[in-house]
Amino acid sequence: MTVNPLLPMEHLIVLLAAFLAGGLLLAWRSSDRLPQRLRLMAFACRGVALLALAVIALNVGEWRKPEADVKPRWSVMLDRSASMATADMDGESRWSAACRLAAQLEKEAGERRDLDILAFSDNAEGSRLTAQAVAAAVPDGRATEVGRSLEAVTGAGAAGGKPVGIILLTDGRQTSREADPVQAGLRARAQDAPVLAVPFGKVREVRDISVKAVRRLVIGFAGQPVRLQGEVASRWSGEVHVTVQLVDSAGAVVATNDVRLPAVGRGPVSFTVTPERPGYASYKLRAAPWEGESDVRNNESPFEVSALDKKIRVLLAEGVPYWDSKFLGQHLRKQPNMEVTSVYRTAPDRFFMTAPDGTSQPETRVIFPNSAEELGAYDLVVFGKGAEYFMTPERVAALKTFVADQGGCVVFARGRPYAGEGGGLEDLEPVAWAGDSSVDCRLTPRGEGEDAGLFAGLLPGRDEAVWSRLPLVKCSQTSVELKSFAQVLADGRRSGASASAAQAIPLLVSRRFGKGLTVVMNVDGLWQWSFFPSSKEAAGMYEELWAQLLLWAGTYAEFLPGHQYAIHLGVSAVPPNMPVRVQVRRRGAAAGQEMPKVRVTRGAETVQELALTAGDRADSWESVLTLADPGLYRVTLHTPANDAKGRELGALLQVSAPPGERDDVNPDVEYLEKLTAASGGRVLTAEQLAGAMAQREQARCRQSDGGSNKVWEPLWDRGWLLVAVMAALAANWMLRRRNGLA
Repeated sequence: MTVNPLLPMEHLIVLLAAFLAGGLLLAWRSSDRLPQRLRLMAFACRGVALLALAVIALNVGEWRKPEADVKPRWSVMLDRSASMATADMDGESRWSAACRLAAQLEKEAGERRDLDILAFSDNAEGSRLTAQAVAAAVPDGRATEVGRSLEAVTGAGAAGGKPVGIILLTDGRQTSREADPVQAGLRARAQDAPVLAVPFGKVREVRDISVKAVRRLVIGFAGQPVRLQGEVASRWSGEVHVTVQLVDSAGAVVATNDVRLPAVGRGPVSFTVTPERPGYASYKLRAAPWEGESDVRNNESPFEVSALDKKIRVLLAEGVPYWDSKFLGQHLRKQPNMEVTSVYRTAPDRFFMTAPDGTSQPETRVIFPNSAEELGAYDLVVFGKGAEYFMTPERVAALKTFVADQGGCVVFARGRPYAGEGGGLEDLEPVAWAGDSSVDCRLTPRGEGEDAGLFAGLLPGRDEAVWSRLPLVKCSQTSVELKSFAQVLADGRRSGASASAAQAIPLLVSRRFGKGLTVVMNVDGLWQWSFFPSSKEAAGMYEELWAQLLLWAGTYAEFLPGHQYAIHLGVSAVPPNMPVRVQVRRRGAAAGQEMPKVRVTRGAETVQELALTAGDRADSWESVLTLADPGLYRVTLHTPANDAKGRELGALLQVSAPPGERDDVNPDVEYLEKLTAASGGRVLTAEQLAGAMAQREQARCRQSDGGSNKVWEPLWDRGWLLVAVMAALAANWMLRRRNGLA
């Protein structure tokens, strides 16, 4: 026996001492007119009552272990989604087999345990049903959300007594977008309700052909060929030959390409189109459905081509002319979508400028823009070597403003562009240099370059053989340190070193810098690709690489050539009803009071117009877009000055239809294993279920007997104590009344 007071003991003792002293003193003084014998009796009765109240205040009692004779209660969840209608359980459907097992569990439970049987699909449906009542339902649920259903069960169970565990009868095929099995299992574990899962269904061969456009929006120029890249994937019983069609907005087949794929694999497919006029053109890649395909929705992939009519304006500055810069300048001038101004230093006090029209003039002064406004006449600034001959502190500051605020792009075409200190120009570089080098290595694209759209889009992908047939290049710097926000688009490995042993050297690196972009090519002697090609296929890669790299740099930056505004979406593909952030920005340091408009269309239909609000910067606006219907939407920006009429900017948003219950009916045991492991349970067969339930019930009993679940049992809440207190108070009152004191 011990005490468990509600107040701290040191405070309660003082209060009780004052209470008893005061109560006994008043009892003694109020009975001074009674005879001595009666006075002592009245005082004793009052004292007994006061002591009883003190015992109640001290909360006298003891800690006891709970009794283990309460029947364990289990929650049995049956998956009622449409995939459970699949008849692959020895001639019966998965649903029928699950209902039969639930009825068996109900029969075996008897008086030993309680079962709460319920069905679920996209949520829990009812509770505490009988197996017969559940079996009357039809397995036609439109989705499967195990995590949401588990949360509903454990929450309901907490209100009426927690279950000792949850029995999950399902095929595990999850169709919800929020389908993290670990999180669902941890929520069940938090309620001390481990999940025992019995999977239903047999794995069968899934046959599927899918095609996907690498980029939803492809940027090109009117009148110039644009390369369109796609990817075809197969899951088939053997090697397949897939015919992929390029289809325009009118449904006409523009081109056809055949792809040969292994039974399980993927491969690239490419097309070339030439936009006739500026603006957007809709296309889609299409593969005809094959007999026996499980899902034909992925046989088409829509995308758009945006054709620009403004040339990319390039300023090429070379302080130490060399073969690389000479060939690069000549090649860029041949590009119909570029307008090139070249500035060369030919002697200590002699400079040479070539205008876009090809006219040249010598100068004795340094020819380079002196302000950010003058730099605004260009989209790209390309440096070779000897940049220090052009730069002053004021020009470096103007160049930084040109990139960070005006969304310009700077390309360092020959590695580190200066000798000695950079004078502030190094702040723009994506990397920090650490010494010269002349190591031979092979240029190889990286996955980041494909994700950015340079490789496997404008240029061949990293898995294509052309890269292995190109001559080796000399790495300008072997020791470089990547700066924040830098990404390596292509790297190189030293000649003769194995792929596993060689350390990759960054060769092509880009970096976001404010609104703009900086790129460095850490290579010397790239011009040799044209002079010493190892194959006819590789002969044109020098020209192709630089043309596509500068095209990518000019269009991958925040602002497209000739546009003062830019529109960006937080993501390019979402499930229905997921919010998407829409951001609009303007060149320059401030946007002023101009308010652009954003219109959302699907085909020719206008879906909605977004109301923009001021963003976190003075040069930006924001909004949130939520779409319910699956499809491909264009989010188009309309500027207040209408300076891009007919050339409106846009971004594509794909609202993907959620997976259907019948798209893939194979059981997902891996999902169930992750869920049950996180909950403290496991995946088992129907034969193993009874033993696992018994083990769990024994573990719960041992847990209860371990002392951690002791409960407080007070000893003062007894009827006899109340009777004794009332009797003492009644006796005191009667003594006082009979003697004229009450």
